[in-house]
Amino acid sequence: MAICTYRERFQEELEKLIALGGEVGPLVTLVNALQGRDPMARSLAFRDWLENDLFLCERCWHEFKADSRKVEEDDQVLCSPCARR
Repeated sequence: MAICTYRERFQEELEKLIALGGEVGPLVTLVNALQGRDPMARSLAFRDWLENDLFLCERCWHEFKADSRKVEEDDQVLCSPCARR
Protein backbone atom coordinates (compact mmCIF):
# COMPACT_ATOMS: atom_id res chain seq x y z
CA MET A 1 0.00 0.00 0.00
CA ALA A 2 1.40 3.40 -1.01
CA ILE A 3 2.08 5.99 1.63
CA CYS A 4 0.17 9.23 1.08
CA THR A 5 1.82 12.61 0.81
CA TYR A 6 0.82 15.77 2.60
CA ARG A 7 -0.23 17.13 -0.80
CA GLU A 8 -2.87 14.41 -1.14
CA ARG A 9 -4.17 14.99 2.38
CA PHE A 10 -4.13 18.77 1.92
CA GLN A 11 -6.08 18.52 -1.34
CA GLU A 12 -8.72 16.45 0.49
CA GLU A 13 -8.85 19.05 3.28
CA LEU A 14 -9.27 21.93 0.83
CA GLU A 15 -12.07 20.06 -0.94
CA LYS A 16 -13.85 19.46 2.39
CA LEU A 17 -13.55 23.11 3.39
CA ILE A 18 -14.87 24.30 0.02
CA ALA A 19 -17.79 21.86 0.23
CA LEU A 20 -18.77 23.38 3.60
CA GLY A 21 -19.42 26.69 1.86
CA GLY A 22 -19.29 30.08 3.52
CA GLU A 23 -18.44 33.60 2.53
CA VAL A 24 -17.41 34.15 -1.08
CA GLY A 25 -14.01 35.79 -0.44
CA PRO A 26 -12.54 32.99 1.68
CA LEU A 27 -14.05 30.37 -0.65
CA VAL A 28 -12.42 31.97 -3.68
CA THR A 29 -9.08 31.92 -1.84
CA LEU A 30 -9.53 28.23 -1.03
CA VAL A 31 -10.49 27.39 -4.63
CA ASN A 32 -7.47 29.30 -5.94
CA ALA A 33 -5.26 27.44 -3.46
CA LEU A 34 -6.78 24.11 -4.49
CA GLN A 35 -6.27 24.80 -8.18
CA GLY A 36 -2.76 26.20 -7.71
CA ARG A 37 -3.70 29.62 -9.11
CA ASP A 38 -2.41 31.47 -6.05
CA PRO A 39 0.84 29.88 -4.80
CA MET A 40 1.12 32.27 -1.85
CA ALA A 41 -2.43 31.52 -0.66
CA ARG A 42 -1.74 27.81 -1.03
CA SER A 43 1.49 28.03 0.93
CA LEU A 44 -0.16 30.00 3.74
CA ALA A 45 -3.14 27.64 3.88
CA PHE A 46 -0.81 24.62 3.87
CA ARG A 47 1.32 25.96 6.74
CA ASP A 48 -1.79 26.91 8.72
CA TRP A 49 -3.25 23.43 8.17
CA LEU A 50 -0.01 21.77 9.34
CA GLU A 51 0.12 23.89 12.47
CA ASN A 52 -3.49 23.21 13.44
CA ASP A 53 -4.04 19.56 12.59
CA LEU A 54 -2.93 16.18 13.88
CA PHE A 55 -1.91 13.41 11.52
CA LEU A 56 -1.84 9.62 11.57
CA CYS A 57 1.48 8.14 10.52
CA GLU A 58 0.95 6.09 7.38
CA ARG A 59 3.38 3.44 8.64
CA CYS A 60 2.86 2.97 12.41
CA TRP A 61 -0.58 4.64 12.69
CA HIS A 62 0.40 6.78 15.67
CA GLU A 63 -0.97 10.30 15.88
CA PHE A 64 1.60 13.08 15.55
CA LYS A 65 1.99 16.80 14.99
CA ALA A 66 3.85 17.78 11.82
CA ASP A 67 6.61 20.40 11.95
CA SER A 68 5.31 23.14 9.65
CA ARG A 69 8.83 24.55 9.28
CA LYS A 70 10.20 21.31 7.83
CA VAL A 71 7.34 19.53 6.05
CA GLU A 72 6.80 20.01 2.33
CA GLU A 73 3.73 19.01 0.34
CA ASP A 74 5.47 16.11 -1.40
CA ASP A 75 6.73 14.58 1.86
CA GLN A 76 5.14 11.35 2.98
CA VAL A 77 2.80 11.51 5.98
CA LEU A 78 5.14 9.84 8.45
CA CYS A 79 6.00 10.56 12.09
CA SER A 80 9.62 11.49 12.80
CA PRO A 81 10.76 7.99 13.87
CA CYS A 82 9.23 6.35 10.77
CA ALA A 83 10.58 9.05 8.46
CA ARG A 84 14.12 8.36 9.70
CA ARG A 85 13.88 4.65 8.77
